Amino acid sequence: ASAVTPLQHPPIVLHEEAPETAALTAMRTAAVLWALAAAAVARCSWALALGRKTESAAGVIVDYKSDALSRKRSLLNASRRFGLTLQFPFYHSYEEAQDEVLRLAKSCKANMSVHTVQELGVSIDFVRVWRHRSEGEKPPVNRVFVVAGEHARELIGSESVLHLLRALCGEVALTGDHNAEEALKDSEFEIILNASPRARELVEEGDYCRRLNLRGVDLNRNWDEQWSASHSVGGSGGPQPFSEPETRLIRQVVQDYKPTLFLSVHSGTRGLYMPWAYEVKQELNQKQQAMMRVLAAVDADHCRCPFGAAGHEVGYACPGTSIDWAYGHLKTPYTFAFEIWGGNASLLQRRWEDKLREDGVAALGLQLSHPHFRSIFEQHPSDFVKSELVIAHDKEAVNTRAMSSADRAKVFMTCFRTFNPATWSSYQEAIGNWAEAFLDTARLVAADILSQQKER
Repeated sequence: ASAVTPLQHPPIVLHEEAPETAALTAMRTAAVLWALAAAAVARCSWALALGRKTESAAGVIVDYKSDALSRKRSLLNASRRFGLTLQFPFYHSYEEAQDEVLRLAKSCKANMSVHTVQELGVSIDFVRVWRHRSEGEKPPVNRVFVVAGEHARELIGSESVLHLLRALCGEVALTGDHNAEEALKDSEFEIILNASPRARELVEEGDYCRRLNLRGVDLNRNWDEQWSASHSVGGSGGPQPFSEPETRLIRQVVQDYKPTLFLSVHSGTRGLYMPWAYEVKQELNQKQQAMMRVLAAVDADHCRCPFGAAGHEVGYACPGTSIDWAYGHLKTPYTFAFEIWGGNASLLQRRWEDKLREDGVAALGLQLSHPHFRSIFEQHPSDFVKSELVIAHDKEAVNTRAMSSADRAKVFMTCFRTFNPATWSSYQEAIGNWAEAFLDTARLVAADILSQQKER
């Protein structure tokens, strides 16, 4: 039944971005090169003018005076006004996003707290949002953990999660019946906007292909669930599970939080996935059937794209993912990965719906790695259902150092447009749609938990 659910709804309008012209690409390239040079000179000038102790590891001047925070923010935001925020001013640098979160924490209609964990020079911020409860009122049944930015180049995930925070705090109103205040009655949220902060700095400076952390490890292959050192595309799963400070820090917090819903946000195509990402399961257990119902409902309203169990064909394994670890090790009952942006969305939608109309598809249980669906993922590569095309794309991104500056800039811009909206209108559409999708997912899971409690 879930296989045909998307076809019963009116079509979702998907706005495609026009290809970028050579002239515009050249203009962007020139702007980046000029801004990089100007920013480098400016940073040196600031350090000399201040005559104070500085730290250069993150490209940020730290003022140790009593007004350290305000001075640091003003200099940092000025120095970051190149690369990403010069080319695409509607995106936030991560420091700007941090400032916005701190501002939201002061005015949030719900309760919000921000805490930071650190290890080996890596700091990750966690934002918690919950509703005040009167004495004797039951706690929320649904504890939602959302992580974005495991791959630094996937900026739209962080932007969409930031928009979700605005909605939860009552600063923006979502469309239809997407009532954030109502959702907080049964759910609370723990959110990571940036799971790979040091690699994110390189992306903000113009390296829009940066997928791996600074040690060349794919953070979404470094989790201790069917981990493998060598099967990850474009890098490795690391020398051992949890070899990276980023994954260790996230593990520490998520274990303490004990979520009922774990959601990992990615981009590069559109798709809604559930475990397992490392093997094909022929039978879905009861919890997986519940997850499938949630995905079918979210897909119908927000994606109209491939959804179901991830899995793999032989040779296209996705071992060591965060969703498999949360589901298999932590026993989180509702575990999903959403890919929320990619080119040719309307073509993907048509191909997907054509596949669903074919005879016998319901018997597959939407195991997306089944040969029936293979052609879709060859043409619309996913991080969770592997294809040769995504392997070739990531290998090209890794080898940009050997290119001329002009060719490298073209590859970087292709990467940006592959993983993120490049126009204001498509950006706005994406963050609005997916903030609503995240809220719907939480609402559906909470309703399912409450339904199970009543049946006991």
